[in-house]
Order: sequence, then structure tokens, then C-alpha cells
Amino acid sequence: MMARRTFHWYLHKVNRISGYLLFVVIALMIVSGLATAGRHGFDRVLSLEEAMKLHTAMRWPVIGLFLIHASVSWYFSFRRWGWIK
Repeated sequence: MMARRTFHWYLHKVNRISGYLLFVVIALMIVSGLATAGRHGFDRVLSLEEAMKLHTAMRWPVIGLFLIHASVSWYFSFRRWGWIK
């Protein structure tokens, strides 16, 4: 018989998935930013227009993923420190 999954189990999954997605989105932001600046050969991978579209499109996903990841991490930190029971 499998143990019942609790709310904290799901929060751990949300935290991990948001962290992985945040890593990918930040990497895309770095690549598009370097392509926009024409640095390190990334301008050959993406044109200026594509890089600008990608860079501006990733703004809100970065903010959303960061808020989700940070708030869940803060919650677990506060529980670990005993500030929340």
C-alpha cells in the first residue's frame, strides 16, 4: 500500500519543477541577451529580431517562475527554522 501524498510532497515537486524551468528560461535569456549584444558568436545563432522577441517574451515567465520558486523555498526555510509550524 502506497503512503498518502501530502500537500508538502506536492510543494516539493512544484519547487523542483519551477527551479528546473527557471534554469532553462534564464539560460535562454542569457543566450538571447548575448545575441542581442552580438557577443561570443551568439548573433550567428539568433538574428537581432529573433533575439529581441525571445528576450522580451521571457520577461514574465522569469518573474513568475522566480516568484513561485522563491515563495515555496521561503516557506520550507521558515518551517525548517521553526518560524512556521
